Amino acid sequence: MALFPVLDDLRAGEWEDYAKSEYSSYVWNELVRNGHIAYAKKDYETALGEYRKAVEKGCRDPITLFRMGYCGQQLGDDVKAAGFFKLAADGLKGYRPDHQYRWMSHYYLGKFHLGQGQYVSAAWEMEQAVNLNPTSADLYLLYGNIYLKQGKYQLAIDKFRKGHEIDPKNVKLLLNLGLAAENMRNIDLAAEAYRSVQRIDPDNEDASYRLGLLHMERQDYGGALGELGKVLKKNPANVPALISTGKVYWRQKEYEKAKLLYEKALTVDPDNMDAMYNLANAELALGEVKEARQLFEKVIEADPDHRDAHYNLGAIHVSEGRLREAINEYARVIEIDPKDESAYYNVAIIFVKQGRYGEAKEYLNRSIAHFGRTTKWGRAAQRLLDLILRMETAREKELERLIDEVEEKPE
Repeated sequence: MALFPVLDDLRAGEWEDYAKSEYSSYVWNELVRNGHIAYAKKDYETALGEYRKAVEKGCRDPITLFRMGYCGQQLGDDVKAAGFFKLAADGLKGYRPDHQYRWMSHYYLGKFHLGQGQYVSAAWEMEQAVNLNPTSADLYLLYGNIYLKQGKYQLAIDKFRKGHEIDPKNVKLLLNLGLAAENMRNIDLAAEAYRSVQRIDPDNEDASYRLGLLHMERQDYGGALGELGKVLKKNPANVPALISTGKVYWRQKEYEKAKLLYEKALTVDPDNMDAMYNLANAELALGEVKEARQLFEKVIEADPDHRDAHYNLGAIHVSEGRLREAINEYARVIEIDPKDESAYYNVAIIFVKQGRYGEAKEYLNRSIAHFGRTTKWGRAAQRLLDLILRMETAREKELERLIDEVEEKPE
């Protein structure tokens, strides 16, 4: 069923009759009538032109203003459309407060503000809409999505559940409820939402895919492969499912199977950086270092801020003795993510191997200053720092001994 049946179902003749009865006493009646007829034929540009002429002649009817907003929206001018919807909502409040176009205006304004990232305004508009029409599940779907975008997951869950009460078979509501629950780390609620979708639509790819990811998170790899397999059986070219299935095999150390899936994903989408990055990891695990290095370099070329690609490329440089290049890669990791403790440690280790103890201490002290000594890498940094200090002390003592020998045996 259409969300707004009046807009969708009235035929041209009905619009004509409606225009005659509604506006027969106004000088702009003929223009509004022409606009309605053009609108019914989905000729939105003509309709908007006729409505504009009516407004120029004094038409301030909020119903006509609403339709101007709808025409503008269909023509891609969302900003002007929002202006008309605002005028319509304000006008109908005092003129015909129970008219459906009033809550519809708030709905479209909420949708507009959501698209602009204006979440507070969007939520306010949707609150007006659901107060005026509390029986529409679709309104709660948009309302919940506003909170989902904001990261206010419990409020999103509340709105999706309200919509679900109204329309228990609304798949979009259940899928979004699952996403909000996942972000709340309420895995049981998320899984139940996705299973509910499967009961309504057994072939729903989104539900099977999300359940596959939940099984993978729980390390239930058999369950993950089962759900992801449903997706790939229906759509063998589903790139996210191919990549995720590859990740399942990766976790099970079946690197060859993972590699084949990543390659298939890249056959479908050659520019998919997730597939390329994971293929690089699979090649590295299979000992194909040259291929892995080339793939990591391609990922970085496409996405210079790909932290993990820089990190793994740094590890390859270390294994091949290119310590200067490795330092550069780890330093880039720190630029991208200053909270990556392991990168500080790895740079320090390289400096120690090069005998550059002062620079090693600098990185270790920076790490400890940022993250303390109680984390895994903080403890490792402190142990390495203590080792360097002992080495420096021992070197100083050895140097003093050699100096003493020289002083005792002058040439």
